[in-house]
Amino acid sequence: MTITLKHILLTTDFSDAARATYSHAEALAQISGARVTLLHVDEAPIADFAHSEDFVRYHSHMVELRNNLLEEDVTRLSNEGLEVSVETRTGSPALTILEAAEELGVDLIIMARQSRRGLAQWLMGSTTRRVARRTRIPLWLLPAMAEGATAPAPPPYDTILTATDFSEDSELGLQSAVPLARALGAELLLAHVIPPPVEVMMFPGDAPVLLPEGLQSQLEELHKERLEHLVERHGHQCRVVLESGSAVEGIVRAAEREGAGLIVIPSHGKGAIRANLFGSTTESLLEIASVPVLVLPRPWLIAQRVGAEATLIPALT
Repeated sequence: MTITLKHILLTTDFSDAARATYSHAEALAQISGARVTLLHVDEAPIADFAHSEDFVRYHSHMVELRNNLLEEDVTRLSNEGLEVSVETRTGSPALTILEAAEELGVDLIIMARQSRRGLAQWLMGSTTRRVARRTRIPLWLLPAMAEGATAPAPPPYDTILTATDFSEDSELGLQSAVPLARALGAELLLAHVIPPPVEVMMFPGDAPVLLPEGLQSQLEELHKERLEHLVERHGHQCRVVLESGSAVEGIVRAAEREGAGLIVIPSHGKGAIRANLFGSTTESLLEIASVPVLVLPRPWLIAQRVGAEATLIPALT
């Protein structure tokens, strides 16, 4: 399957965290030749204030400031040889980002987790969360960064990790990760996380005990064989990695131990109610991952399954 990247949507609120995404967009655009649209969303003013003279003066000042900042950022990106256009819209940030992505026909959205101060900086902002839940387009999300901190350089994407629970979505995610790794010249790791050892009750009324260590080892061997069979069946060139524990912590632990610069994960696209009730592996991973995460939404994966053109990263031939 040929995967191409022609148009990147880069979102900004001019924070340090948002501007830290620019170097990632530069790297991907230089690899692929994609053009970049830099999007800034102005939130709609409160209705009772929108037509007052004070607001008109304030709004004029903010528009001038925003335009100056956009001009600075476009100059920076253009100096790196990128083809850059600017889009400014007004509305709810998350909905406006999603609408712009669909209307502009972009292939990838790049965002930062909302930058905050103190402990809250490690929590994903509401805008990012809503985009991650609702997007139908692949989302490249950078980890949290404290406001005022020096932005780290993009990690070398020489090792990419994707995870599988042997579901159809995770297999489709693997099929998308393979050409991405090939295009970036990266080693691909396929990780699977085995649930924690199960406590079983040997006899009624007895205290539960953990599965014998021998059975746990057999279980790990079975999972490893299944992973290797999956790789062989699809003809993928990747190395398998086994972890145990919770899914999210296992994925993060594997990525850190193996030095992965990117995690690729499919998303089931749960709405807000289901995500709040049942939790989401993808959303939890976005909260704690220390490296960029590429989210592949379910509608995008389904489009690939039915043979639609996938639009992410070019095959460099």
